[in-house]
Amino acid sequence: MKKQEYHRSVLIPIQRRLGKKAGELFASAVYAADGLRYPVRRMRNFRENFCGIAPFDPQQDTIAQNTCREERTRIIELAEQFIRKNFSLLGGQISYEGGKINWHRDFKSGYEWDSKLHGTRVPVYADSPGSDIKIPWELSRGHHFVTLGLAYRLTGDRKYFEAYGEQIDQWIASNPVPFGVNWVCSMDIAIRAVNWIVAGWLFQDLMSGGESKSFRNRFLKSLWHHGIHLSRNPEWRGPQHPRGNHFAADLTGLFTLGVLFRNCRTGAGWLSMSRSLLEQEMAYQVLKDGVHHERSTTYHRMMYEMFLFCDRLGMRTGFPFSPAYRQRLKSMEEFLLALLPVGAQKIPQIGDNDDGHLLDPVQSPPDSLTGLFPNIAGTETSSIERFMLAGEWNAA
Repeated sequence: MKKQEYHRSVLIPIQRRLGKKAGELFASAVYAADGLRYPVRRMRNFRENFCGIAPFDPQQDTIAQNTCREERTRIIELAEQFIRKNFSLLGGQISYEGGKINWHRDFKSGYEWDSKLHGTRVPVYADSPGSDIKIPWELSRGHHFVTLGLAYRLTGDRKYFEAYGEQIDQWIASNPVPFGVNWVCSMDIAIRAVNWIVAGWLFQDLMSGGESKSFRNRFLKSLWHHGIHLSRNPEWRGPQHPRGNHFAADLTGLFTLGVLFRNCRTGAGWLSMSRSLLEQEMAYQVLKDGVHHERSTTYHRMMYEMFLFCDRLGMRTGFPFSPAYRQRLKSMEEFLLALLPVGAQKIPQIGDNDDGHLLDPVQSPPDSLTGLFPNIAGTETSSIERFMLAGEWNAA
């Protein structure tokens, strides 16, 4: 925690006093120094560090045999759109077909945030009527990368991996840490890191090959910077709720990155800190009756996704959470199911809602529970969303 205090109380004030250009150079130097700390030797064994730690089985046979026909069709249809760089976001649609994705632009209003502006200086509310910073944030969460990974597992077609690699490389080149709109909100940074990693697990046979070495190194170094940024900029207070959904998301991302970089001292520190804080936040944010303290049904669903993913990842990698954590997780599940009207598959909208998910491979509505609990549909079916989060095709 001392490093976080040092970053906020010393480094950021120095940068601001230096002025815009000198401050940007100073920030670049700080992050360049962080890059030098990247554990090159410890990450050379990609198979040991990255492959085999997913909370689900990424093998093609497992996914192809268990994915229902409807979800299979949906995944491949979406993946074909994403290869062409066609996206549907927050009620709008944009196509970058034939060109590069503009990761800084709100395509609805046309407003584009300055990619050279340090993240602490980027205006969340821009001086442009109708602009919405959540549009570039949502695109940069990278939910669509998981869909590409699933399409690869269902078809065996390398084109999905090529699109994944191309778009991540474009993102890294267009978003040098810590500049631009996509280094503002730690929650979005955390969700992005998780989606990059989950998609990477699905592509792990191609990722681990010798021909992918250059991309693999860029990918891991960018994730390293994601971890450093999250460890320095936790959203303790959140935009509205102290220790709310933003902070839980930050910890989910840092825990996942800590597992990835567990074999170096810095990564082990991320893992230890985030695991301890997730235990605390489960007890603090989730009340004894299983209700998330923000009292929003859709945010409750998203928090359940995050706590569930961390629980399964911890079990898989030898960093399990306590019985108390797991009991509170079970209470969250019971509350979600209790919200369903008889014969329904969607929960009522109570409280606020921003359509958020940790993973969203088939673009599920946030009020639908069939992705988490497929048996509520009344038939013996499976769900790719449940599988990606928990490594199981149905809730136990």
